[in-house]
Amino acid sequence: MEALHQSIVRGVDELHVLKEGQLNDDDLMDLYLTLVRYSQDIQYMRKQIYESKRVDPLDVKLHQTERKIRILLLNVEIGMEKLHNDKLRLDSIREREIKSAGIGIDHDSNSIEDIGNGKSKFNDFAAGESIDTLKSRLLSTKHDQLNQVQSTEVQNNYHDSIQQELIDSLPSMVTSLKEQAIQFQEMLKQDAVILKEATQSFETSHGKFDNVNELLSKYHKEGRLGFWFYIRITGLVLASFLFLIIIIRLIPARH
Repeated sequence: MEALHQSIVRGVDELHVLKEGQLNDDDLMDLYLTLVRYSQDIQYMRKQIYESKRVDPLDVKLHQTERKIRILLLNVEIGMEKLHNDKLRLDSIREREIKSAGIGIDHDSNSIEDIGNGKSKFNDFAAGESIDTLKSRLLSTKHDQLNQVQSTEVQNNYHDSIQQELIDSLPSMVTSLKEQAIQFQEMLKQDAVILKEATQSFETSHGKFDNVNELLSKYHKEGRLGFWFYIRITGLVLASFLFLIIIIRLIPARH
């Protein structure tokens, strides 16, 4: 999953470089579909991590990448809506110009020649005047003022979406942190039980060794111990030590 995440991160970083003005309808649609595919892959990986019920640092990275993808999706949707509105506005302007040109021709003359001249004048006017100039003239608003209004609306929508995203993500973040804290608490309880059992075993063995040490000291002073006795005792101590090590190794496996 780490390799897939790195591939998605590289793709998202490349998409950040693209500028809104350089994209047409087809580019925006391809970009939108790519971001949707990235988002689905992120959700699939987060689902796998959640079902595994383990703490994975990759989940935090996936959440951050998913936020970037959502922001890009929002910008793409705004760009698509803007292009669509621009097309509708231009179509409305053309229809209005056609109607106004037709009305002017009817008032000036009813002859076919005048109608033809009016159409040619309208075509020359539409071809000679740019779309931006036509739009600003009809709407009585300067081009930079239009862009400023649209830019302010985009920024407001962007900030609102970020705030809403943070509000929506807070419950899931709190739930995830709570689950991780519960899992960590259970692990601490298991470690405490294992440590307690190991301590009890050590104390029991320590008491037995103290008793054996007292007996050996007593027998040594009385002269009852020989060379072979010390060899057997040494072997018994080593065997007991190995036995305790085996028990300590088996206790974590049992829990």
